[in-house]
Amino acid sequence: MYSLKGSNKQVSGNTSTVTLDANDTNDTTERMRAMSTIILINPFEVPEGKQEEFLKGWYKAAEHMRRAPGFLSTRLHESVDPQATFRFVNVAEWESPQHVQAAMRTEAFEQISRTMPFAASPALYRVIAEEQRPQSL
Repeated sequence: MYSLKGSNKQVSGNTSTVTLDANDTNDTTERMRAMSTIILINPFEVPEGKQEEFLKGWYKAAEHMRRAPGFLSTRLHESVDPQATFRFVNVAEWESPQHVQAAMRTEAFEQISRTMPFAASPALYRVIAEEQRPQSL
């Protein structure tokens, strides 16, 4: 079963001031939304030869989470280095820490977690800065 680092903490009063200049594009609203959400980053230790077993479990968990209130998106990353400690890293975006915690406390998620015997280190983050390559004119 997974537990979130800092999951006992209450999150409140997170506000930001964003100043826009005339050169900002239409993705400003999307950036502001992304900076107000919560990011779950979960690296997994998956031994060589266990990738298929891990992926099967991850897809089951992702399908469950996708239907949970507050879920926005998830992306699974695989290391290009087969010797990396964390072969896979899941990055998911949620509306709030409370939504993540509620989804992880369900009996269905606990059952799925028991089928994934891989070391994981989930933690919640908030985006504090973002840079993107400028779009061509």
